[in-house]
Amino acid sequence: MREMSDKEIISLLLSKNAKLEERIIELEEEIRRLKLGKNSSNSSKPPSSDIFNPKKLKSLRTKSDNPDKIVDLYPNHCNKCGCQLDEADGKGYTRRQEIDLPAVKPITTEYRNHSIICPNCGNEQRTDFPKHLKNNIQYGINIESLISYLSVRQYIPLARIQEFFRHVFGLNIGQGSICNKLRSMANKCIPIYVRIRDEICRSRVVGSDESSVFINGKKSWVWTWQNDHQTFINISESRGAKAVQENFPEGLPNSSCVWHISSGILNLLRRQIKETGATGLKQS
Repeated sequence: MREMSDKEIISLLLSKNAKLEERIIELEEEIRRLKLGKNSSNSSKPPSSDIFNPKKLKSLRTKSDNPDKIVDLYPNHCNKCGCQLDEADGKGYTRRQEIDLPAVKPITTEYRNHSIICPNCGNEQRTDFPKHLKNNIQYGINIESLISYLSVRQYIPLARIQEFFRHVFGLNIGQGSICNKLRSMANKCIPIYVRIRDEICRSRVVGSDESSVFINGKKSWVWTWQNDHQTFINISESRGAKAVQENFPEGLPNSSCVWHISSGILNLLRRQIKETGATGLKQS
């Protein structure tokens, strides 16, 4: 066995040192996680199990240079001698600000479609109602948007959305109406939904995972597909290749896919690779 040159020894030591530094970083991160304990951000535990221990952070409150309302406060007498100060000169002021929400009250707009008798031929003429008015009475776009936000972003159940509108706005909305508004908003979002899927399909790297969920007592799978900027979420009864084919009929031929892979998806990708002649599939 030949002796290593100084250059080779230095190269070997540098390589080992780099690996040790990587390992030190991994161990420091592991120690940090162990000190924190398991919670919803570093494990599969649900957020409801987290212990409420808020960090002390810098306040986000800032004074406005253009307040919506100003209340001027003047002293009416001197506390030292009792003199009336109504006519006395001022010497500047200090200020404090209070940030609050206005009283929230639903606004009812009535559209009156008047009929006019034509003076020339006697025809009774009416104009058209605005296109968005489909019923004699309906809820407006702001209510529809808030219902969608509470349901989709904040994951609030129907009964609690109903309770929220009743307690905060004094507005009684039935759960059927809430469901109708969610369907309406979902239909409006379809073009955006499709565009997100298409962007995912064109991405060079796509991350994906699936989680089980019970819908009306039946087990299904919530699939997530994402790149650096978009996330595409879909419900499927399948955990395998069928779920991929439902959303991406042509597969993901331009993408490197990163996921905890199931055998069904692996077989689908192998078929696609065979058909397209692509290479580079690795399972880990």
